[in-house]
Amino acid sequence: MFRLLKEADYIPIQVFNYFVNAYYFVFSWFEGAEINYVAVDIIFEHRRGGLIVPSGEEIVSDRRRQSIFWIPAPESEFTYLLAKKTWKAAVPAKQARRLRTLIEELGRPKAERLAGQLFLGKLRARVVEACASGCV
Repeated sequence: MFRLLKEADYIPIQVFNYFVNAYYFVFSWFEGAEINYVAVDIIFEHRRGGLIVPSGEEIVSDRRRQSIFWIPAPESEFTYLLAKKTWKAAVPAKQARRLRTLIEELGRPKAERLAGQLFLGKLRARVVEACASGCV
């Protein structure tokens, strides 16, 4: 993947080892006079507070291609993003919009089943409702 990014003139500008076996890379590139950025989050295993998000193998098992990148299936992206934002106790506006979009794509019943991997009982429906309504 890094070779393809280099061939596409993406420039690595930052990397964070933010947790054991978890790395966040930031790349930039120019389109004319405009500079663009993309983040690539690579996690080999991510666990906190007794919760384990899907493994790298699980996240990429149903991946799909978008331009030169492989991205996770909506189910994996939703579960991962929800867990990560829960641990951080903060959801930036862009990620709140992404959670809302993923719920629309998955449908509420499926989103609630996925949220049930992280939240017990009726809490999963309340969490999905908060994400869907933008009240996170």
